[in-house]
Amino acid sequence: MKNDPLRLSFGGVIVGLSGAVPDPGEQVLLFAQPEAVPDVTVRITETDVLPKPEDAALLYTAKGLKMFGRQTKRWAFYGNPNCVNGADHAALCYDTDAPDDLELCFDSRKMALNIQSVLSSIMLETLLLRHGRGVLHASYIRLPNGQSILFSAPSGTGKSTQAELWRQHRNAQIINGDKAIVYLSGAGVSVSSLPLCGSSGICRNVSGMVRAVVTLSQSRENHICRLGGKDAVKALLSQLYVQRGEAEAVAGALALASEVAGRVPVYHLSCLPEVSAVECLENAMKEARSDAG
Repeated sequence: MKNDPLRLSFGGVIVGLSGAVPDPGEQVLLFAQPEAVPDVTVRITETDVLPKPEDAALLYTAKGLKMFGRQTKRWAFYGNPNCVNGADHAALCYDTDAPDDLELCFDSRKMALNIQSVLSSIMLETLLLRHGRGVLHASYIRLPNGQSILFSAPSGTGKSTQAELWRQHRNAQIINGDKAIVYLSGAGVSVSSLPLCGSSGICRNVSGMVRAVVTLSQSRENHICRLGGKDAVKALLSQLYVQRGEAEAVAGALALASEVAGRVPVYHLSCLPEVSAVECLENAMKEARSDAG
């Protein structure tokens, strides 16, 4: 166990961890910014007794989460998402008047305290949305020209397959196999990685500009169409991580999806797991560039 403060950059938002900070490991340290001033502070305390809010109302529940509130106070309790009556292992406490100042109480007897369990218990996606960043379920690749493509789809659809095809046949670099942070930058859309990458194990600290977001489905032939308006926004929203019980986070996700859809092409690619899918997307992006010109 380390107790040194840790400051991590998530798309330029600095999250400072202090108190019972677990050993971050090499992958997380890629995102460390030790000299940066935190935008969000999280104090971590190990305890055998989680706080019990008095006279607080149950605001909503989600998988493995119960949110309580009393006036401006909030308590998020985390338990085993696969067990309805599982004992809570963590409680996140904050005030809605100061939502970037949080306290995480953690019972390590119920779940191991490590950097992944900390990041999963601080409502990271909600924190980032408050700062104009969204976490998109996507394989994030960087092309040799520096532009980036995000392949977004439910698990098992073929994100990793399409990313690997671009790596093999177009010399692209896979930056993150499962998640990407998207945010507005000037007239475009920026993308950054984060030290969460699902089962892919692929995670690099690289930022860039988004060339296209590509939603995927499997098919017996390749077909691509550019999504517009509500269809593009809906496709992005379906893959943005957002806590549905948090009205501010939902509104932030909708606003971000609308802006992203208006600034970069959003496609739907029905495809084969072959290089022909690379060519299909490549041709569509070339046509979009010609039309813009």
